[in-house]
Amino acid sequence: MKHFRLVAILLCLACFFSCRQSDKPDISRIQAPAEIIRFDQMLASCQDTTCIRNLMKTYPAFSEIYFRHILQLTHPENTDSVLAVMAEWKSDTTLTMITQKVAEEFDDLTKQQKQLDELFAYLKYYFPDTLPLPAIYTCLSGMAMQSFIFQETNKRRDGIGIGLDMLLHPAIPYKRLNPDNTAFSDYLTRSWNKDHLTRKVAETILSDQMGTPQGSRLIDQMVYEGKKIYLLKLVMPETPDSIITEYSQSQLDWCEKNELQMWSFFFDEKLFFETSPVKIAKYVYPAPSSAGMPEEAPGRTAAFLGWKIVIAYMERFPKTSITELLAIHDGQLLLEKSRYKPSR
Repeated sequence: MKHFRLVAILLCLACFFSCRQSDKPDISRIQAPAEIIRFDQMLASCQDTTCIRNLMKTYPAFSEIYFRHILQLTHPENTDSVLAVMAEWKSDTTLTMITQKVAEEFDDLTKQQKQLDELFAYLKYYFPDTLPLPAIYTCLSGMAMQSFIFQETNKRRDGIGIGLDMLLHPAIPYKRLNPDNTAFSDYLTRSWNKDHLTRKVAETILSDQMGTPQGSRLIDQMVYEGKKIYLLKLVMPETPDSIITEYSQSQLDWCEKNELQMWSFFFDEKLFFETSPVKIAKYVYPAPSSAGMPEEAPGRTAAFLGWKIVIAYMERFPKTSITELLAIHDGQLLLEKSRYKPSR
């Protein structure tokens, strides 16, 4: 579907100033309020087909994705089928409980609105020539999807859908609801909460802008993930690193204290030029731990080290623009130029 894509924000990466991680720019004069569309509340208030039809007409692109692809209705234009699904949800005790939890937890988004406004201001600062920033659509995904990005109909902007029912940890015991679903593992759902909503939005935008990683070596993947964390920190400077990295504070502390040991492990095991997707995944993607390391080592240790490499590079070349940074796809080249040395 041409309007439905997980990665497609058309943001122009034009930035003509220094991007030092330690600097926090003045964004007080930048007006970029985030538009939050409470689709979940509007749909819940609909009692007849006329209301649903008007909702679809007002938000056609999101409605098409939500009803056809998220709720998987074959003929969403048949508004009676939408009412039928809503009735089924109300008769299902689990879905009713989840709906109530969403209503309680996300009734007031004042804090998130402020965070998103700040995020969008930083995005406009670092990427001044972007198209209009996306609107945020909240919904109930039926435990199917946490976030997605799409192109709005007849508008020069994209939208981001957020499944609020996938941000209810620890109120919702995801693992117990579906024990066979590996996506509901504790190490993943730990960050599925309200505090991470803005970070989820930021990552969706930045991942889309960065595109897919280029290069098949672990070092290329490390640097790609490191750039993402670096950018998240730039556009969310007030956010704790534990949320930016999606580590618990104890995991983050462990990584900070054992940076040299992690680096030595990758070096001794000759992993930097590893091209096996299976082996790379063990250190780049979320996991309960990093294979071969001490039990305390969290997953994604390669991403953590990639972040440190990018920081070292930007400190050595502080006049590098974001455009120039993202144009470096050779992880080995960036590593060599960074002269990164882990702390002892």
